[in-house]
Formats: sequence, structure tokens, C-alpha cells
Amino acid sequence: MGSRCSVRSASSSVLALLTATVLPAQFAPPPPVLTMVIVPGRTEARIDALPDAVVVWFASASPGHTPLPGGQSLGLDQPLVGGIALANSLGHATFAATFPVGAFGGLMVHGQAVVWDTSQPLDATTALAVSAPRAAQVPLPGAFADLYVLFGQSNAEGSADAAALPARLRGPQPRCRMWNDSAASFEAMENGVNTHTYSPTSWCGPELTLGEGLADAHGTVHLVKCAFAMTALGPTPGPWNEWGFAAAELYAILRFRIGRAAVAVRAQGLVPRVRGIFMMQGESDATDLRQAGRYAVLLQDLIGGMRNDLVAAGLADAAAPIPFVLGAVDARLPTAFFPYTATVRQAQRETVGLLPNTALVQTSTFGLRSDGVHFDTLGVQQLGAAMAAAFLAL
Repeated sequence: MGSRCSVRSASSSVLALLTATVLPAQFAPPPPVLTMVIVPGRTEARIDALPDAVVVWFASASPGHTPLPGGQSLGLDQPLVGGIALANSLGHATFAATFPVGAFGGLMVHGQAVVWDTSQPLDATTALAVSAPRAAQVPLPGAFADLYVLFGQSNAEGSADAAALPARLRGPQPRCRMWNDSAASFEAMENGVNTHTYSPTSWCGPELTLGEGLADAHGTVHLVKCAFAMTALGPTPGPWNEWGFAAAELYAILRFRIGRAAVAVRAQGLVPRVRGIFMMQGESDATDLRQAGRYAVLLQDLIGGMRNDLVAAGLADAAAPIPFVLGAVDARLPTAFFPYTATVRQAQRETVGLLPNTALVQTSTFGLRSDGVHFDTLGVQQLGAAMAAAFLAL
């Protein structure tokens, strides 16, 4: 990717560095898993290996064949070394290489990762394990950047124990670029770093598996999240607690956040397009007869108004409504506190049946915390995965 990239050419000096790295290890490494993405001005790689393994990331402009010690080889031609590191306690190693924004448009970059079992000499036949090759393309100026929006109340935000997440969902997720509103930039999604609107960083939400499912299907995705606990479609007393379109409260915050994200995308020379919207909301409305009775009308107004706003802002095409996926209010909500759950659920079913390009995700089998209201760590994973699947089925 040229001399201006922050990478180093692979040479005998790299092998010498590896050989000089004396780090006791008691494992024969399995093949690492490489994830690699390119956004304007930046290439990022995540390598999943074993904890404390010595990990090397290689990149090249073309596939080929490069011998390694011990009879192994890379499927790369004239590879560059993007970085050498120790995997952390979860087995993750992350790397980044920068280049000028707007440069190298259309260039295909090929990558591989190598893990060294330092308990063996470098030239031993079982000392190195090599990942499958990966490829990513530098975006062309004017290319589309796919944006997805997640919003709602506490189950959209997530209040599940992040410590119980599987290793694959912990640490940076480069394929899903999460909007960090404080930093005014998209970053590799990382729970506790840029995934929360207001909640403790020790919690997690459905965005992790939502982003995973979307990226599995479509490659690099951009996710904008905005969620607030104990909020309703309305009408409710007090300011800044309604999602209703006409209330101009929480929806206004969400719309402003989407606009800021779009500005950041355009600054990178790309064209932002909102490809899908995901909403998990309605528990608060199930506590009040008036709110539950108005839910269908307000939900339809919100979906229609949001779609029209995004078209008017140049963030969506008018030819087809933006896909909208709605998480159904859980039928198991305690009736003592949520007496109108059935009314809200019926309103959600009616809305999805009436409006085109919408889907309803049933949540009543997902894992719950002991409060019987909020999804647990398994539940938020199930919610995000189900939302992604529902979107892909539209």
C-alpha cells in the first residue's frame, strides 16, 4: 500500500526478531482466525488465537507464495508485516495501518496471520500456524457506506452482564463500525468503549450480535445506536422521555445523531445510506392504558416519519421503504407492572402487517434477568441475532 503506510517490509530482520523473542509457551497453536477490514485511511486487523501467543499480521497487494520456516508458507506475494504482538488473555491481537484518506481507492489488500508456539524452535515443522487468507478492498471515493440504526429503551440499550459474553464478542469488532458520538467518529465496535448511550460499561446489548450478523452477510457495516431507559412512544408528562415522531424529543436526538454520523462518512469521501432500522421499545407503554391505546398510531407515525426524513436528507432512496425491524414486547412481562402488554403487542403486530418492508421479532423465548423484564447476556445475543436474521429475510 505504498511507502506512506505504517507497515514494515517482511525480511530476515523480522525472522530474527521472532527468533530473539523468548516467551515460554506450553501449546501447539491451532490456526488463528483473521478478520481484516479497510475504511478510508485505515486498515484494521483482529486475530483470534490462543492467550499470550506470538501473533504476526502480514499484508500484501497480491496473492502468491512466500515460504516460512518449518515448511509453512503464506499465500501472499512480497508480504509486508503489519505488526507483531502477544495475544491478550482472551487470545485477541489487534493491529492497524494508516494511509492518507482518499488514497489507493480500489486497491485489494490480501492478509494472513501467523502464530508461533515459542516453546519450539522457529524452524520446527509444528512451530507456526497460519490463518486462512483474507482480502479487503480500499473503498473508492463516492462508494456507499451502509448505515444501520438501533434505537429504543432499556432492552435496546442492554443491561446484561458483559463478563459472560463469549470471547468472540469481546474486544474490538472491526467489521462493525460503531458511531461514537462523543468522539464524532466511527470506530471498531467494542463493548464498553463505544456501545453505550448511558449505561455502565460492564453491561452489554444486542448490537454485538446484530452487527455480527449484518457483517457476516454484507461485509463492513456502520451502526448508529441511541437508547434510553424508561421511555415511551407517549404521550407522557415531562420533557425528553417520548419517542413519538410529533413529540420532537427523543426522535430529535436520534435524528441529530444520524446526521452527525452521515457528516463523518461524507468527510471520508463516501456516500452514507441508511439500509436498515432496528427498534426495541414498548415496555413503558405497556404500563399505561392511554399510552398502550395510542401505541399503534404513534408507532406508524414514527416509522413513516423516520423513513420520510431520511429520504429528504439524502440518506435513503425513495424507491423502496427502508427495512424496519421491530422487537416485540415480551409476553412474559409481569402483569402487575405491565398490565397492557397484550395491547402493545397487538399494536406491534398490526403495524407490521400494515406497513411494507417491516418485520417483527418475537422475544418471549429469549433469556431474561431475574427481574423478568430485561434480557440477560444470552437474551441480548438472541435479540441481536434475531433482528439481523429478520432484516436479511426482508
